[in-house]
Amino acid sequence: MAWVQGQHLDRHVESLLGEPAELAALRARFRRLVKEVEGAKFAHGDLQHGNILVRGKDLLLIDYDGMWVPELKGRQATEIGHRAYQHPRRSTTDYGPYLDRFSALVIYLSLRALEIDRRLWDQYHTGDNLLFVREDFNEPGKTPIWGDLAALRHAEVSYLAGMLAAFLARPVKDLPRLESVISKWTTVKPLKLGAGLPRPPEKPKWRATPSKAGTVVDLAAQWKVIWSRPGEKTESRWKKEVKDGPVEVESEVEVLAPAPLPVGAAVGAGLAAGALLATFFSPAAGLLAAGGGLVMTRGLSRMQKKRVKHTVIRPVEQHVLEQFQTAVPGHKSAVTSLCCSADGRRLSVVTKLGECASWELDTDVYKVSAVRLPPFEQSALASGSPKAVVATGNAVLVADLLSGAREELAVDATAVATTPDAAKLVFGRQQGQVQVVEVASKRTLHQIDGANARVTSLALSEDGALLVVGLGDGRVQIHRLAAGTQKLAEGLHHAGAVTAVAAAAGGQCFASADDSGQVVLWGKSGQKQGVVSLGAGGVKTLLFLDDKAVAAGCGDGSVKIV
Repeated sequence: MAWVQGQHLDRHVESLLGEPAELAALRARFRRLVKEVEGAKFAHGDLQHGNILVRGKDLLLIDYDGMWVPELKGRQATEIGHRAYQHPRRSTTDYGPYLDRFSALVIYLSLRALEIDRRLWDQYHTGDNLLFVREDFNEPGKTPIWGDLAALRHAEVSYLAGMLAAFLARPVKDLPRLESVISKWTTVKPLKLGAGLPRPPEKPKWRATPSKAGTVVDLAAQWKVIWSRPGEKTESRWKKEVKDGPVEVESEVEVLAPAPLPVGAAVGAGLAAGALLATFFSPAAGLLAAGGGLVMTRGLSRMQKKRVKHTVIRPVEQHVLEQFQTAVPGHKSAVTSLCCSADGRRLSVVTKLGECASWELDTDVYKVSAVRLPPFEQSALASGSPKAVVATGNAVLVADLLSGAREELAVDATAVATTPDAAKLVFGRQQGQVQVVEVASKRTLHQIDGANARVTSLALSEDGALLVVGLGDGRVQIHRLAAGTQKLAEGLHHAGAVTAVAAAAGGQCFASADDSGQVVLWGKSGQKQGVVSLGAGGVKTLLFLDDKAVAAGCGDGSVKIV
């Protein structure tokens, strides 16, 4: 079998979302493919996105392990296909020309529905299906997708969805062909589906243009976790290999075969002589004569050539389904800094082990920076420039995440913060001092003393006028930075060290967190307004998305929404 290249059906469909004419053309080609397969008295046995390749205008089927042809009639199937495409009652005893009829309708209906509303993909595509999952087949007409298809108010989609639901009440062997369903030449009646069934929470969708405030509140209102710990998933791909395998060959051999006419005459003569001798002399003489006639036939045989089939072991080119593990994006260590771009389109992150990455919200792409920072305890990201500030123990490092350029300041800091342009840095010290420094000149602009506790976290307001200080004894302070410094408020909101603080735009709302996972929201005067617990792992950094939502970077590598 020739090795073929192409794009898997699901990836090709994804590339055509929002192009109904192209999806319609793809659907027409799929209909033609199914019709040709049925006409050839052949069934693939596992029609699904991973077994259909798109190459130009052609649709190619791969993986014929479960195929059926007339010569296999009476046998049992070796597999029952992908669960997101197959009738739930299909078993290995279902093996005939009808194998692809259910999965063909699943694919055809999915393509037709996506022509009408591409949002169905965002809601129901899991990465291992088109729209349907096995649970939808187990409860026809009751899971949300059935109601959403009915809610399209499209006659053809409603009819096809009703037919698919009706298929589920029938045995696999009694299902009509796709062509009969489309042409309505079938006695099967579609099931009537109702709109308005309960829906699962919608996945977030970013607006075409950012909000005026440049926030990501749309995301915050719908998602509870943006990132989770990295992991692995199993993927499959077909590759060509040459292996020793059984091959049926035909060869010519010589065999000893009797000559029909002489042998027949000898046998007849022997039997006749035996009968006469047995009648007129003795039975023993008759048997001897008959046996002699049979012995004579051996001398009347001749060598003949015949073609025979037999199996030999030879190198064979095969398509092998290879399974391999791929990494799932995520963070391997505690998230220590978060930053959202001004237009709300990019969320950047730095972790304790020096990982730097960003999430492009428009394209939902996770990008890892080539810059790798040394391990550290504290960090801060500049919101207006691609720079990170990290405290490495005996120095503070300012790194450009694009160019990789670094600048080191000999400061022993326990916490750091930065202005949006990274022109000014804030350092916290073991003894409770806080220092604001201009990077270019290394000049100290402000210094705050008297906290009498280790500074464990720092944050500046968006305009740089307010400084929030988290301390090791659970206290949180707000200071105004002007010609001098002024402490505006102080509150004891945590039982242990404050590991993260943040200020909302406008400086009217603040947040703090600790290693127990408790996040406290409080006002400008220091009064507590709310408490949220994010569980074990603790919170290492906070970021206000707007005055209603806070992103929390956690010790387990996840980013959660409060």
